[in-house]
Amino acid sequence: MKKLIVFLIFVATIFLFYYSFQTQSNQKTNFETANVTTQACDKKGNASFYCVWLTYSEIGALVKGQGEGEYRESIEAMLNNLTENKINTVFYQCRAFCDSFYNSDIFPVSKYITADAKAPNYDPFEIFLQMAEGYGISVHCWVNPYRISYDSALENLPENSPARELYKGDKNALIICEEGVFLNPAHNESRKLVLSGIREILENYQVAGVHFDDYFYPESSSINDKALYKQYKEKGGSFSLDDWRRENVNVLIGSVYSLVKSKDSNLIFSVSPSANIEKCKNAFYCDVEKWCREEGFVDFLIPQIYYGFENEEMPFNRVVQEWERLSDEGNMKLICGLAVYKCGKQDSFAGTGKNEWKENVNILKRQYEQVLKSQQWQGFALFSYSFCFGDNVTQISKKEIKNLLYMVE
Repeated sequence: MKKLIVFLIFVATIFLFYYSFQTQSNQKTNFETANVTTQACDKKGNASFYCVWLTYSEIGALVKGQGEGEYRESIEAMLNNLTENKINTVFYQCRAFCDSFYNSDIFPVSKYITADAKAPNYDPFEIFLQMAEGYGISVHCWVNPYRISYDSALENLPENSPARELYKGDKNALIICEEGVFLNPAHNESRKLVLSGIREILENYQVAGVHFDDYFYPESSSINDKALYKQYKEKGGSFSLDDWRRENVNVLIGSVYSLVKSKDSNLIFSVSPSANIEKCKNAFYCDVEKWCREEGFVDFLIPQIYYGFENEEMPFNRVVQEWERLSDEGNMKLICGLAVYKCGKQDSFAGTGKNEWKENVNILKRQYEQVLKSQQWQGFALFSYSFCFGDNVTQISKKEIKNLLYMVE
């Protein structure tokens, strides 16, 4: 009898140990699953990014003059729209003009979210991040690294703009031209300012990544950087002026990549350049060819392929193939930027194809069908929210979006 009791106690102990182990294991699995954002996949099983850009003007319309409650209601409606339309990633423009759409100790609050010279008494970006997490939507902070103002008059900058201090210290820190005022990519202190701003965001906000758009050097013939180039040459530099400018941008891009990865190797650094590769290289001095060939620059390139199939100079299919060839050089991941804002409108620079966007309702769908033929493309990015689901929607864009999103599982 005693042997039976001992045996039963032994069996019960084993059962309780196994049950406890399984329970802890399941709890751990459930916890890990709850903290992983599930990335959608296309029909081939590839991870797909269905993205939308949320611009500074769109954010301004949500924040300016609105209380926190009203802002939250607007964001909830927006996130419902995005979820219903299968969008899983938002590029939220945190800085557009050496300013901030979040709580910053470095940059002044953007004029686009101030009412009567007063900043909102809440943090728009933090609220968006918190609410988006509940919807399973990834948020990347979108930063314009160099642009300060469309206005070339320095006196019109905010009194507390860090650009003013840079200029006081060294006039070579800024580029002032007919396009406005820009941080000089060749200047060390300007570069440090950009990096400090990104570090501040990474330290204070739980973002999925950092995103740059297509503003690098201004497209201008009057860039006042000759003094710094002369200093570079006097120190033994051998680059031509154009190569030197490209390398200045490369240094920043590489530094941002390293900064992002030092925070978390899973964070994504992406850049959305012009789709015109030649223009990237020789007008904006962003060396997309180098970024594709070599590691340590970007995780994704999102070329803005804002052309129709009938564009006379830059037809969509040809441009896509050019990016695919470039991507092949280094196995660069690509996301296709699509021009929702053109739907239903005349494309003045498309030559003989200027009416294409007015006469069709399935351009976006056909464009996504084209990129799906290659596994180099990881999804699409739509410019921008208001043209997809907001105030700038037209009857044609509604049909375009419906036809496009019908393809998304």
